[in-house]
Amino acid sequence: MKISYSLLKQYYPIFIPPKRLAEILTNHGIHVENLEERGDDALFEFEITANRQDCLSFIGIAREVALLTGAKVKRNSQFAPTGGRLSPAIRPDGRAFKSRNSQLKGRSTPFIQIKDPKLCPIYIGRIIRDVKVGPSPEWLCSALESIGLRSINNVVDITNFVMMETGQPLHAFDLDKLDGHKIIVRNVCKGEKIMTIDGKTYELSAQTLVIADARRPVAIAGIMGGKDTEVTSATKNILLESALFEGTNIRRSSRHLKLSSDSSYRFERAVDPKGVENASRRATELILQFASGSLTDYQSLDYLKYKEKRISLRLERISRVLGITIPLPEIKRILRGLGFGLLSGGKTLRVVVPSFRQDVSGEIDIIEELARVWGYERIPTEAPCIPLRVAQEDKQGEVMNIARKTLVESGYNEVLTNSFWDKSNIMEPQNLIGLLDPESTTDRFLRNNLSRGLLETFNLNENYLHSEPQNIIKLFEISKTYHKDNKEYLTLGVLDNTGFYSLKGTIRDLFNALGLTECISYRFATLTTSGDSSQTLMKILQDKMSYPSGIKNIMVININDIAAGYLGVVSEQIALSEIDFEAIIQYANLSKQYMPFIRLPAIKRDIAIVVPEKTRWDEIEKVCKEAVSSSTTDFTESKDVPLESLEFFDLYRGKQVPEGHKSIAFSLTFRHPEKTLSGEAVDEVIKKVVSALEQNIHASLRTSK
Repeated sequence: MKISYSLLKQYYPIFIPPKRLAEILTNHGIHVENLEERGDDALFEFEITANRQDCLSFIGIAREVALLTGAKVKRNSQFAPTGGRLSPAIRPDGRAFKSRNSQLKGRSTPFIQIKDPKLCPIYIGRIIRDVKVGPSPEWLCSALESIGLRSINNVVDITNFVMMETGQPLHAFDLDKLDGHKIIVRNVCKGEKIMTIDGKTYELSAQTLVIADARRPVAIAGIMGGKDTEVTSATKNILLESALFEGTNIRRSSRHLKLSSDSSYRFERAVDPKGVENASRRATELILQFASGSLTDYQSLDYLKYKEKRISLRLERISRVLGITIPLPEIKRILRGLGFGLLSGGKTLRVVVPSFRQDVSGEIDIIEELARVWGYERIPTEAPCIPLRVAQEDKQGEVMNIARKTLVESGYNEVLTNSFWDKSNIMEPQNLIGLLDPESTTDRFLRNNLSRGLLETFNLNENYLHSEPQNIIKLFEISKTYHKDNKEYLTLGVLDNTGFYSLKGTIRDLFNALGLTECISYRFATLTTSGDSSQTLMKILQDKMSYPSGIKNIMVININDIAAGYLGVVSEQIALSEIDFEAIIQYANLSKQYMPFIRLPAIKRDIAIVVPEKTRWDEIEKVCKEAVSSSTTDFTESKDVPLESLEFFDLYRGKQVPEGHKSIAFSLTFRHPEKTLSGEAVDEVIKKVVSALEQNIHASLRTSK
C-alpha cells in the first residue's frame, strides 16, 4: 500500500515531518516498509497485515494518522487540489456526503442478475450516459502517478483513484458493448474463455465467478475486467460496478489463473460491506464532475443484509489484560478515533464495531487496539514473579524417553499409526470396540493392537524402497490400544525385518536400560494349527493385547512372572513384538547404583556346547549362573571367582552337529574386585559349569571333529 505525504495532507492537516510520521506509524502497528523522500513530498510504502484490510486505502491510513497525531478534520473540508473544480467531500468515516447527483429517484428497469448470492452478496450498478472520455485533470494524474499508477483516461482513473481512496474496487464497463445492456453474475460455463484488459486470454475453470452479459463473460469477478468491454475514448455510456465478492473464491480463482490485481488483493482480505455503496456514490460524483454525463439508471442487490456487531468492553478487563489503567476519556477518544461507536458508559462500555473493521470479533480484539494506540512503550516491563516448586517425579515420561532413546540408537524409527480400523481384514470384529455413529464407512473400529499398523507401515515403506532389496526397516510405536473391557492400555509395538533374534536382542537391551533384567523371563506359547489362537494368547496376556493373523513361534514375555507381551515371527525375516508398556513403567528401576571401576584384569573363557534343538538360551544361562554362584539367589557374585558377564555369540547347525541338535557358543568373563584371578581357579569353575550343563540340559562339549 502506497500513499504520498501530499495526499495524506489533503484529508487531515499534518505538521509532522515525514520521517517522524513514519516512526510514529510503525511504532503503533502500521509498519512503514519504505520511505522515499521526494523534495517537498515523500512516498510512504506500508506493509499491511492481512487482518488490517481497512488500511488498504488512503482514508484508512489517514484515519490512523489523525488519531496518532491528534489532527482535527474539518467536516466541510474537501479533497481539493490546487486549481480546478473541487471534488465532493469525504467524511472522516470514509463516506461521501449525500449528493443529489449520485442518487436517483424512482425505480429503474432491472439490469443486474446474481446467480450465486453466496459468492456475490452485494452488487450495485449505476448507468451514466453521455460521458466524455478523455484525459484526466492534472490533480488526478498527479495523485495516481505519486503512488506508481499510470493515467489511462478520466473514467478509468477515477475508478482506480476511488479504489485506492476507499479500499473498495470498482470497474466501469462500456455499456454499449454489453450484449443486452445487462449484467449477470454467474459461474463459468464449460469451455469459456476471456481476454482481459492486460491483453491475455485465460481459460476459465468451473470454480471461477464471472461478470457476464447476455452472451459471454465480460470480466473475471473481483480480479480483472475484459478487453471487449473496456472504456475507451469512443465510449459514450458506462455501467459503473461496485460489488462485494466472497474472498475465498477470489483467492482460489486468482491462484488458479495465476492472475492478481489490486482488486483481488483487497477482495481476498474482505472489503467493507457498507463501503460498496459509498464508493459507488463517490465515483459517480467524480465521473459526473470530470467526465460530464447524467445518471439514468441505478440498481442495488444486497443479499448480505449486514448487521453491525456490538461488543461489551469491561474496563476491569482492560486493566487485567494489559497490567495498566488507561483513563476512561482516553479509551473513548481512541475508540471513536478508530471509528468505533459507544452506546453506554460506566464500568462496561457497549462498543459498536464499524463495518470496515471485520477483524474485530471480541472484547480482546478491542483491548489489543487500545494497547496498540496507547503505546506499547507505556506498558511497564517487569520480571514475572514465578514461585519455585519442587518438580513432580514423572516416571512415565522418563521411562518413555529412555525407551525411545534406546530404540532409536538401535536403528529403529518411531511411527504413529491410525487408531481406527476399517471392516476389511478383521477376523474377529466382535472383539473390537465399534463406533456408535461412524461418519465414514471405512474407519469404524478402535484398534486392539499395534501390529497391524506397523505391518501396514512396513509394507508401504517396502513398496517405496522396492529398488533396494537389502533395505532394513525397523519400526516402533508407543501408543494406546482399546479393548472390549472398555479399557485402554499404553502399548509398545516393535517390528524388525532383520529377524527374530535381532529383535529379541533389542528387547533385551531395552529391558537392561530400564533396569528390568532380573524380573524378565520368557516362555513359548502353543498355537493351534487353525491359527484361531486369539483366546489362548489373550488369556496368557490378560486380555491386554491381540496379534495379527499369521503370526507364529510366539514367545511370551513375563515381567515378574506375569505375562506382559509377546515376541513372534510373521515371516522368515519379519519379527514383531508387543509389550504392555504400563507394566514396563510399573516395574522399571531407574535408580543408578555406583559401581567402582575395577582396575584388575578379567579372564574370559569361551564354551561351545551341543544341546537338543528345543533347548532355550535362558535355560543355558540359568544353569551357568547357578553353577558359578555360591548362592541360588544371587547369580552375579561368587566368593572366589565372580562372574562378571555371560554373553551368547554363536548358533550353528551343520554336519558336525547331530540331527535334532544345535551348537551354541557363549563367553564367560570373570573378574574379582580386589585380587587378580588365577587361570587355574577359573578353569575349575568352567569344569563345574560344563558338568552342570551335562546333568541339567543334556549338553555336551562340541569337538572340532
